[in-house]
Amino acid sequence: MIDPLIDDTSQHIAYDGTWTHADASQPWTGGDLNQTESYSRTAGDSATTAFRGTDIRVICPKGPHQGIAEITVDGGPPVRVDLHAGNKQYRQKVFQRTDLRDGEHTVTVRVTGDKNASATDAYVSFDAFEALEADLYEPTSGVDLSVNAGLTYPDLAWGNHTDPPPTTARIRLLP
Repeated sequence: MIDPLIDDTSQHIAYDGTWTHADASQPWTGGDLNQTESYSRTAGDSATTAFRGTDIRVICPKGPHQGIAEITVDGGPPVRVDLHAGNKQYRQKVFQRTDLRDGEHTVTVRVTGDKNASATDAYVSFDAFEALEADLYEPTSGVDLSVNAGLTYPDLAWGNHTDPPPTTARIRLLP
């Protein structure tokens, strides 16, 4: 699996609204990916990115000041996600969608302005998206080694054999 993280500072994320972008100079970003996070408490503000793959995860910190976000994939029905926790929790996978067809998609995190009764505010803090691509090989159990590489056999009695240079190599260890 290819497992790319799209950090909140990526130019591939379109922010709409009044988001604040915090960096490592802020003490509360120490556990975030690249020590950055983006946050807003203005209802309707959103962060959207496009990705290619079959799975998407949304990674956010949770904490006492966090409210409720709405997350949509490909403009589908919104899923409300409560980001409140009693203390700061970094890099939480707060949303995951695993049933997408392989291809281009969009994911949006939207600030609702809502919070649960225990939260002290309605901030939505965002850290990263994680997009997973389809595995090109059929799943198998055990150890899987797939190599597509050119080989040269100069010592064979019938002569030398030369294939093109290596194009792919893949090792997958499974439980």
